[in-house]
Amino acid sequence: FEKNSTAAQAIGYKELLTYINGEKTLIDAIEDLKIATRRYAKRQMTWFNSHGNVHWLIADGRELSSLADEAESIIKL
Repeated sequence: FEKNSTAAQAIGYKELLTYINGEKTLIDAIEDLKIATRRYAKRQMTWFNSHGNVHWLIADGRELSSLADEAESIIKL
């Protein structure tokens, strides 16, 4: 990959590249990866929450068929 390619900007690649290049320890690179992932998730949540038509499905331990049924009922509204 080239440093400026789209893939090189993906979460994980640039953080672990610092380890591969000997710039950071593996533990520090992994910590940077965790931070980048949390920040990305926060940006996603902010974006979704700014749109009033988002309905969250809570999937904790639920069967896929149950989630599909709930999603279908929401779509029919």
